[in-house]
Amino acid sequence: VVGIVRRKWRQYCGMLQPNPVKGSNRHIFVAAEKKIPKVRIETRQADTLASQRIIVAIDSWPRSSRYPVGHFVRALGKIGDKATENMVLLLEHDIPHSSFSEAVLDCLPSLPWT
Repeated sequence: VVGIVRRKWRQYCGMLQPNPVKGSNRHIFVAAEKKIPKVRIETRQADTLASQRIIVAIDSWPRSSRYPVGHFVRALGKIGDKATENMVLLLEHDIPHSSFSEAVLDCLPSLPWT
């Protein structure tokens, strides 16, 4: 290997660990998967995101830093909510979970099925 041009970072689900220093924009993200290190992110939405599952993408990992640096992508929902936790499992394991298109649904036989 001569060099790494760009890493293929993926997005991770987890929760925000608020900074104990009030008014700070820097926070630590804890991934749902324990193998993933904590990620440092900057956000002004910490109060809102503290009780939600969120998605974070890693941008870089400086040599002098203990944690990689990332950014907030989107919120999934409240921690502990059944639909939110199901979404986390599906996203973490790369399971397709989008709705079927109208063309696919039109191929189904009409209800009731016997």
